[in-house]
Amino acid sequence: MIDNNDVMRFVEKLRIEKKISIHDLTEGIISRRSYSRFLSPSAELQVDTLFKLLERMKLPVFEFGAYVGNSILIENIYEMYFYEYIFNELYETAYNEIYPLIKDKELKSPLAIKSIPIAIKLMEYKLNKITKAEALSAMKNVIELNTMINSKIICFDDIQALSLYTLVCNDEAKELISDHMLKILFTSKIKVFTNSVEYTNSVIHRIALTTLTTKEYTTDKDRKNIQKLLTVIFEYQIKAKTAFHDFIIFNNLYKYVKKHKIDNKLVIFHYLASIASTFGSAYLESNKIKIDQSDIEIYLSFLEDDTFLKKPTYEGLMDYEIL
Repeated sequence: MIDNNDVMRFVEKLRIEKKISIHDLTEGIISRRSYSRFLSPSAELQVDTLFKLLERMKLPVFEFGAYVGNSILIENIYEMYFYEYIFNELYETAYNEIYPLIKDKELKSPLAIKSIPIAIKLMEYKLNKITKAEALSAMKNVIELNTMINSKIICFDDIQALSLYTLVCNDEAKELISDHMLKILFTSKIKVFTNSVEYTNSVIHRIALTTLTTKEYTTDKDRKNIQKLLTVIFEYQIKAKTAFHDFIIFNNLYKYVKKHKIDNKLVIFHYLASIASTFGSAYLESNKIKIDQSDIEIYLSFLEDDTFLKKPTYEGLMDYEIL
């Protein structure tokens, strides 16, 4: 959430860093008095004036934008830490260690408008401080789902907020969200604004897969969309190979095949493999995650199969009939 005062604060910070006097910066553009006035919250800086000041400092607009964005991020880093803890479902840790540092303060990070408020309500619900109905009611006011899915533009904050909202919303909302994510992935009708393309793509994959696989009833349309989506996800993961997102993908698929009693040993193997690569092999034997002994035996049998291990990553999972 960047306002006029933030913009001028960073203009002034850059001026000082570049050791440019106010006179040299403002001469022929605005008066020194006007410049000082713009440093206060009461005066509104015109865009054309800002561009002239940046040009005087020989600073391209996009570089200034990146400078401001990175500075805002660093200044409000605990907000980002808080969101990451909630994203990784570490609710108690977030509540005890990070939430006190951001509670009751004005949120200013790139996730301030939607994602952090959604994260707070999700945390409160997961820790039994509010009911699910109370959490959803508060989230709906922040998300404004109908407005979002009818927009031709979706921002980083929107996507991050949706990734948490999908953990608690009903099937009707999941249907709307999955359709919107699929439009982003398979059409050019919606533009995504983000400064982290690979990470954002992974989150979009997570949202689409979560909404499609966690509905109470899975339709034929859902199954076809899951098949279509997995092709994109696996092709992307082969290139990106991010271990944690591998875990997220197969965590969803594992729950999906178990729920629908689908005999798919490949999903079981890749799920356990993603746990081992993300958290360590010892995690498989801990009590922190519930895994059937029969699934562990399937995992070990694949590890002993040299023929399987020599095959390309995800081979066999592209066989849509098994899902």
